[in-house]
Amino acid sequence: MKRMKERSGFSLVEMLIVLLIISVLSLLIIPNLNKTGQQVNEDGKVALERLIESQMDLFELENSGKTATMELLLSEGYINQSQHTKAIEWEISVGR
Repeated sequence: MKRMKERSGFSLVEMLIVLLIISVLSLLIIPNLNKTGQQVNEDGKVALERLIESQMDLFELENSGKTATMELLLSEGYINQSQHTKAIEWEISVGR
């Protein structure tokens, strides 16, 4: 009787099991990544709204009650350009 050569490597069944496990894990992980990104954006929006409100209060205290606008906050250095751009993008207003 002939002996079969010993093979090193993975069988087809082993490879299919590994692919199945990877597929299940990716089905669980990918939706959570999307939810995390949405939560980060929502938290960022709330934080920016609070920052703008506090900077408006500071502007009005330092300028004898003068009404703050987004352009004034930007030009006077109370907010930076990226904050101003995001506030416009997220439709954050300075009205009271």
